[in-house]
Amino acid sequence: MRAYKYCNQRVLKKDSVKKTDSNEQFKTDQHRVLLTVPNSSAYAQKGRLFAVVDNTSLSAQNFFHNILITNPLDSGRIMYLNTITGGAVLSPSDQTLSYESALEITLIRNPSFVVTQNLSIVSLNFGFTGASAMMAGRNTAHQGGSTAFSTLQTVNPILLDFAGEIVIPPGNTIAIQFAAFGLTAGNPDVIFLNTTATWYELDLPGHKGKSHNSKQVLA
Repeated sequence: MRAYKYCNQRVLKKDSVKKTDSNEQFKTDQHRVLLTVPNSSAYAQKGRLFAVVDNTSLSAQNFFHNILITNPLDSGRIMYLNTITGGAVLSPSDQTLSYESALEITLIRNPSFVVTQNLSIVSLNFGFTGASAMMAGRNTAHQGGSTAFSTLQTVNPILLDFAGEIVIPPGNTIAIQFAAFGLTAGNPDVIFLNTTATWYELDLPGHKGKSHNSKQVLA
């Protein structure tokens, strides 16, 4: 089978299959092999899958960290949260993991916030020159908003796959909050955390895609 260096070299053809009294279309490649890919992969090929990477340390004195992603009112796109992945280590090391060394991960809808540091958004298609229409930043605090998702786990690799099921239309913000769980005042433990959030962006119905720059703006 021929290998393709670039996605746009792969030619898809439309075929049909008989189902009762109607024909339903599906796509095959030039060898008539049925093509099925996850949404995130399909949108990555179109240059619409993006990521933001951040790292922090959590302790009893500094136990909240928020990644804030805003979809501006005039973006012309809808954001679909794909995954949150990452890993954490506990310091001092060589101790038993327990509820005292756990992470609470919460998704917060439309909090009130101030961005203290902008975060860079990158396209996961290295051949794509366009930019995300979102804005991303970080802070240790927020106010208000409503909880859309929450989970708790010991310090281990993080893999949360939302598969685009959390939808952020224009004019909305999502906060991905990490909290050190169970560390009481005076506890010397520190959780070092690296994390990546990915999402894809689709144009609003009837809205023509436009080029966006990567400049971030403090909220």
